[in-house]
Parts: sequence; structure tokens; C-alpha cells
Amino acid sequence: MLIVVFSSRFVGGWASVLGKRVHLPPLDGQVYIVTGGSRGVGWQVCVRYAEVGAWGSQHCYDLSISYQVAARLVEAGATVVITSRSSAEAAARAIGSSRAVSMTLDLESFGSIRSFTDECLRRFGRLDGLVLNGGIAKSFLDSNSFGVTAHGFESMIGVNYLGNVQVCELLLPLLRATPGARVVAMTSTAAANSYPCGIDYGSWRHRTLEYTDWAAYGQSKLALALYVKGLQKREPFVLALACHPGVASTGLTEHRGRWLDAVYAAFVYGVLGMRLEKMALSPLYCLVTEGLTPGGVYHPVGRSGFLTHWYQRMGALQTPVPVTIDHPDLWGRTQDALREAEALNPPAGRSTSKPLRQKTC
Repeated sequence: MLIVVFSSRFVGGWASVLGKRVHLPPLDGQVYIVTGGSRGVGWQVCVRYAEVGAWGSQHCYDLSISYQVAARLVEAGATVVITSRSSAEAAARAIGSSRAVSMTLDLESFGSIRSFTDECLRRFGRLDGLVLNGGIAKSFLDSNSFGVTAHGFESMIGVNYLGNVQVCELLLPLLRATPGARVVAMTSTAAANSYPCGIDYGSWRHRTLEYTDWAAYGQSKLALALYVKGLQKREPFVLALACHPGVASTGLTEHRGRWLDAVYAAFVYGVLGMRLEKMALSPLYCLVTEGLTPGGVYHPVGRSGFLTHWYQRMGALQTPVPVTIDHPDLWGRTQDALREAEALNPPAGRSTSKPLRQKTC
């Protein structure tokens, strides 16, 4: 039993939130943007902020459930406006427009990101908090889900990292104009499950021999945490934090491969994980708590976090070796990737396979 309690607290499960509460001060007139707000962590954050009077812009990555989200937000005291990528009628089907607003954003498309941020710059005069939460994941233990975005990036580095970074970079004018503005990026203990070299730039566009679903996901979360540290140095008047929200069954991961992966997921979520509504505690703590370390990494709730740890790797059935977390060239490589992608016209369809490459890091 002790090992279960320790492991749950370590990964950010139920044991990490026992007795924890986060009090939100009055936030009237403030503006918060939460990418990935249609379910899971983002949805919980949107609900809490709507309850205390702050405006929230909700990025619905999975727009097929937007109307369900709207109903829940209204029940929680929010007023919601919904738009959709797929329905011309959706823009006119407004439920309201006071404290919570749903806007279209596809993190796979840099064109969609620019349209979204242009609308935010036009519509809002301030931005008190940006929560970079939108993302995707595949399986825990399989390695057969490699895919690429319309811009040719491996899907998890393209969405979880490059997409969120582009949102943040384009919204910097609002953040700079707002005293006390914060950026909270959702990282994960899975950062320690990245490739042993940490960031494998060759894997950003090609499937490598070392590819696994969880290593690719871990790389995207490690990159986002390192981006936060670099952002803090470049923008010292914005408080930038990396936040692990915890472990819960949000529907983010897919388990369609080996039976072992399904059993492993059942153990992680059913034995170690927390209740879904508790996942808002850690990001809310990072958004409102004073005295936090600029550029810091926080695990549930308010604990200083890690980017590499042998126990995390061993728990994921990986070799317990340290992951390289020193990547001074990450920012330059990221800028190059974003510039290259914006200069390209995305193909009409997405390919799901790329040539296999040898190890590049």
C-alpha cells in the first residue's frame, strides 16, 4: 500500500491532492485564455474562472463536443459563445457572450493559430493569464501511432509544442501590456519519458528507430517546459511557469494496441490517478499564487517538479537512465521550424507515415 501511495503522489495522482484547495481571488475584468478548454484540464479551469467572474477564451480542440461543454459551463454559472470549424450555422448558435467565449483554434494549423490570435488581439485589450493546455497523446506502451500534421511535423511535437508556442508568441503583445500577466504551460512527469537525448530534432519530421508513442509525447512536454524557462529569460515581466496538472482519465490517451497497454492504462488511471475535477488545482495554483519561482516547474499541488527522474522512467517500463535536459539550441530550432512551416502551403491531406531514420541524437 505504501508503494501505491508514494507512486500516486510521485506521478501526480490522488495522493498529491489530498486535502488540497486553491482559493481564487476576485478576477472581475480579467482575461484568461485556456487552449484545450473543451474537456479535461482546460474545461475544469474554464469552469472555475467563469465562476469567479473572469473572461475566458476556450480553445475547443475537439469541436465535436463543443455543445456538451457549453451546457456544462452554463450550469456552472458561465455564459458561453460557440463557433465551429465544421458547421456554418454554429457561429450563429450563440448561447451567450458574457464571461466565457468559445473560439475556433486548430493547433495543427498555423493558419488557424494566426486567425485565432489576430481575433484575440482585436477583441481583448489585456491578457492576465495564458494556459497552454491544448494537446494530444497516443498510447503508453505502443509504437504504432506515428503521424504527422499538415505541416509535416510529428503530430505530438507539432500540436503539443509548436502549436502552443506559436499561440504564445503571437499573444505576447497582450501579455506585455498586462501587469502581472502569467503564462502557464502544461507539462507532465512524462517529460522524463522522452528520448534519452531529451530533444531529438530528427524526430520532429521523421519516424526514427527509437520512436515510441510515449517517448514522442514526453519529448513534446519536455520541450514545452524548456520553452517556459527560455521565455522567462526573454520576457522577464511575464511570469512563465511549467505545470503538471496530474494524472487522470481525460480521454487524451488511446489504447487500441497491445493488451498490455490497456492493462497498464487501467492501473495508472484506476489505481494511481486522481478524479478529473481535481486536475484544475495545479494550474489554478500556478495562475493565482504569489511568490512562485519564475520559469519554475510545479507538480500537484505547489510542489517543485522535475524534468528527468529514474523512477518515472522505470514506472513506464523504460530503461532508468537520465534524460538530457540541457538544450540551448531549442529556441533557435523552434523559431526555424515555425518560420519554415508558415512559409509552406499545407497539403490537402495528412500522411500518416514517414521514412524511418536512424538515431539523430
